[in-house]
Amino acid sequence: MLLLFVLAALALVAAGCSTTDCSLQNTVETRFAFYQAQGDQEWEVAVGDTLTVTAAGTDSVLLNRMVGAVRFALPLSYYGETDTLVFSFTDTEGRVGRDTLLVSKTNQVYSEHPDCPTFMFHTLTAATTGGQLLSHAVVADPNVNFNTEPLHVKIYIRTAP
Repeated sequence: MLLLFVLAALALVAAGCSTTDCSLQNTVETRFAFYQAQGDQEWEVAVGDTLTVTAAGTDSVLLNRMVGAVRFALPLSYYGETDTLVFSFTDTEGRVGRDTLLVSKTNQVYSEHPDCPTFMFHTLTAATTGGQLLSHAVVADPNVNFNTEPLHVKIYIRTAP
């Protein structure tokens, strides 16, 4: 009788365990790069100033004091339709210049399995700058998900006339 009880308990425990393997790839970030253009040619450029990026209206620092920025990745908000990113450029003399980048998007909840955490994927619909230090921005690949390869947004640096 005791043996039957132990076997029944083990069967219940085994039935309650999940063998679901949740993905270890769990970072959803938007990839940006700075560009310069002349005529019909464009190329990636490094920003000589120290770059800090914050989310407007929050105290969230998304990128802190990156020197020589060319490419970088940032998270976007889960539920907002537009994120306003504030780019602060600090030169070697301590002077700070700021500009904004507005990223418009739609959000899609992604879940592999009910036992795994959910994530928010995004489809970028537009990217616009404040036009002070950043000339303009272009969505290069609108699909933001677990794929770490694509460049999502090209940010063009304003050049002196």
